Amino acid sequence: MNIGKLEAKRILNQQNQLDLDNKQKQLIAIVNEFNLACRYPDEKLSIDKKATKQFTQEKILAVEDLIQWILEKLEKLRKK
Repeated sequence: MNIGKLEAKRILNQQNQLDLDNKQKQLIAIVNEFNLACRYPDEKLSIDKKATKQFTQEKILAVEDLIQWILEKLEKLRKK
């Protein structure tokens, strides 16, 4: 059983009101892998291979965009 995939699905299921598209869901799943690597050392090796400087920079920018999008979406939901 892959803890990372299960955790990512749980998080995404909780966020259904945000209407995340597939690209946003994939980004959250990727970022969640890094959280799991800290908590589960067995996962760390596979993450370390992916985390090149360019990969990391791209994901940081994508996460910043996603955070902004989520904040805007939550503000709209709050006003309803």
